[in-house]
Amino acid sequence: MAQNLSNKSEIPNIRNAVTFLEGHGDADQGHMAELRRVLESITDRRDLEAIVLCGKVVSQLYTAMIDRLAN
Repeated sequence: MAQNLSNKSEIPNIRNAVTFLEGHGDADQGHMAELRRVLESITDRRDLEAIVLCGKVVSQLYTAMIDRLAN
């Protein structure tokens, strides 16, 4: 995403602004392993359904935000 923004954006100095995204992508690998461990410990079906719903909503919001940046 950072590379795409750098290549396509007309925002001055965008390259300096996306360095956070680049570093965060590396850190996400550890975050995903931790998330997996936490989710595997949840046994209540209603809790899991609420977590899935939250994930779907956040995913849609991020997708919409990225789409707006591309235009």
